[in-house]
Formats: sequence, C-alpha cells, structure tokens
Amino acid sequence: MLNFYLFITSFFLFSAKLLSQNVAAYYDYKNYFFIFDKGETKELEYKEVFSFKTGKDFVAYINTDNSLKIYYDGKAEVVEAAQPKNYEVSENLCVWKMDKRLMVFDKGVTTKLSDWAAFYNVT
Repeated sequence: MLNFYLFITSFFLFSAKLLSQNVAAYYDYKNYFFIFDKGETKELEYKEVFSFKTGKDFVAYINTDNSLKIYYDGKAEVVEAAQPKNYEVSENLCVWKMDKRLMVFDKGVTTKLSDWAAFYNVT
C-alpha cells in the first residue's frame, strides 16, 4: 500500500507542469543592477536604478537618467526617454503613462494605445 501512495505522489509531482518567471532582477552590495536570464547573470547598470518591476520574460526599470528601460530577449533598450508618471507590469505586458499618452510593451514591440487616457488598469 505504501508503494501505491509513493507512486501516486511521485506521478503528480513529476507530471505537473512547473511554471516560473524566466528572468529575475536584483541589486548587489554596491547597488549595481543585475539580471539573471537563461542561467546567466548580466550586469545591466552600474549606477543605482530607482525602481524595477519584473514580468515573465522582461524587466522594466527606471535608471539614473530617469528613462524607462526594458530588458527583453537579452538586451536592454530605452522605451521612454523621460520618466513616465507611472508604469505597471503584468505577466506579459508593461504599460506606462506619459502625461495622457498610454503606451504598452508586448513581446519586444512598443505600441501607443491612446493619446488621451485618463485611467488604466493592468491585471
């Protein structure tokens, strides 16, 4: 009977689909900003990063130039040269508002959603 329970338990443990984020971000003791992506650690910024938020495959952050940058697919790029009013991250999207303009980053593509957005919600 014990073997049966061990079999059932191991079946569920090893057959379950495990889901996780593909990237992680962190500061080291000198406040350098690092990304852990696909088994590799990369230093992205040696100056302090003001804030960061992670999605499943990307990291959005505000650097010392007050630019919104997004790390995706092995590289970081500036998506907004000035600091947005706010930015939110879901599993697959980064949405930010610059004055009334609403923008979205999805799978490497930046798109303007609206020129005059009062409110938005990211889930």
